[in-house]
Formats: sequence, structure tokens, C-alpha cells
Amino acid sequence: MDDSFWCEACWRHCNGFSYQCRTCSFKLDVPCSLISEILTHHGHEHRLLLSSILFKQECSCCGIENYSPFRIYPIFRCTTCEFALDFRCATLPQTVRYKQHEHSFTLYCAAEDDSGEYYCDICEEERDPKRWFYYCVDCNYPAHSKCILGKYPNIKFGSAYKFDCHPHPLTFIEETKDHLNCDKCDKHNDLIGPNSHMMSSIAQRCKS
Repeated sequence: MDDSFWCEACWRHCNGFSYQCRTCSFKLDVPCSLISEILTHHGHEHRLLLSSILFKQECSCCGIENYSPFRIYPIFRCTTCEFALDFRCATLPQTVRYKQHEHSFTLYCAAEDDSGEYYCDICEEERDPKRWFYYCVDCNYPAHSKCILGKYPNIKFGSAYKFDCHPHPLTFIEETKDHLNCDKCDKHNDLIGPNSHMMSSIAQRCKS
């Protein structure tokens, strides 16, 4: 059965292949493990160098401040200017498909026009024009990256797990409308993971 883990670089919950340290539990997903320490990205004119930070550093793509008092945080930084890119954004796919949409979406690093009004056509909420987003040129259809990729882009739904606390295999499923609680701790979260009774949030259901 598949194993799930947190990637130590992009900090996404994953249940696919991984690279793991033989000495400790440090794990990387495949995209993060293959990325070069010197990164050339179409979203920035200068080369980016992999750095380890102990202080707050905002990602120029998503605006999130990456910081933890308990760990060194990896991030790509420009030595020429103040641009920085975390692993989560550095590994965003250049093109993606979204559900039943006819065309593919392309990752845009600048606003698509100078209208002054920017919204996501999926969630219909306002977009920050300084942040990267996905855009369908054919339909003039912009969207947040989180709306296109979903909460858990690295989770393969349908994977089965065996637990000591339950006699049957449990399967990863997407969050349901009935808002299932964890049968172990009786708390609700949108992802109940296999490494603890509540990892960070996908419900798992018994396959029997």
C-alpha cells in the first residue's frame, strides 16, 4: 500500500514516490528533489540560488512568509534583487488542465492586462495582480493557482492504507459534503492522514 508523507521542501502532503534520507525521516517529493540549486525560472530575469533561512522571507510569487522557529526553511533567492521563490511556487507546472475546461492553463507571472480589476473566474474572488496565477488565453479565463490545482495537488486519491486501529483498508477520498469526523479523535478536518489520526486535512473511508 502507498505511504504518505510531508515533503520537507514544499511542505505539501504527498502519497507518491519520494526520496528519503537513510539516517532520518527527511523526505522530498520527486519534483523538489530534482530541482537544481541554481534555478533559472521564466518568472524572473536573474538566476536564483537555493538558500536556507532562519528568518521570515516572503515568497514573491504567492506572498506567503515562509518561517518556522523549529526548522531551517529552504527558499530560492536572487542575489541581484530581493526576489525570492519558495519550493511550492518554484515547482508550479508551467501548463495545467482544469477539470472539464476545454483548453490548458498557462502560469502567468504578471497581470494579463492593465484594467485595474483582477478576479479569479473559479472562486470569483479578487486576485492580487502582483501574484502569479493561471490563465487560459483562449477564453480570457484567469484563476488562482490554488483554485486550479486544488488543496492537495500531490495526493493520489484512491490509495489504500492499513491501520492497526481498523480491520479493513482505508482509502483517501476528497472531502465530502457530510463533513466526516475522524473516528479516532472525533474531530473534523478536510484531510485525515495515514501517519497520524489527523495529519492536516482528506477524509479516509473504509473500503469494506
